[in-house]
Amino acid sequence: MAVFYIDVVQEQVTASDVTLYTAPSTSNFESAHIIYANCANESATDTELTINIVQSGGAVAVTNRYLPPKTIFAGRTDPLTPIVGRAIKTGDFISSIASLANNLNLSLTIKEIYTDT
Repeated sequence: MAVFYIDVVQEQVTASDVTLYTAPSTSNFESAHIIYANCANESATDTELTINIVQSGGAVAVTNRYLPPKTIFAGRTDPLTPIVGRAIKTGDFISSIASLANNLNLSLTIKEIYTDT
């Protein structure tokens, strides 16, 4: 088994949906897991963050929100605990959107697990 850690950083989360991470589709990929998630609001305005985890072949929708619009208060940091531990399979992807552009900085660490074949 091989394990890799991927840091995903989106500085200044946009007000339009952006794919942050897509799970690999290689034959030896087993799964990925969000092991760290944090969002900082460096502005003077409260801003909502939404995170979707979308199954392979799907599209961003209300039905695949794993972090519904969550207010990140001005000048504060939020650990985003509701998405920590989520498993992601081949072709699944994570996306983000903010209610206001350029206020939020988002950081995720993803643990990818591969078989030895």
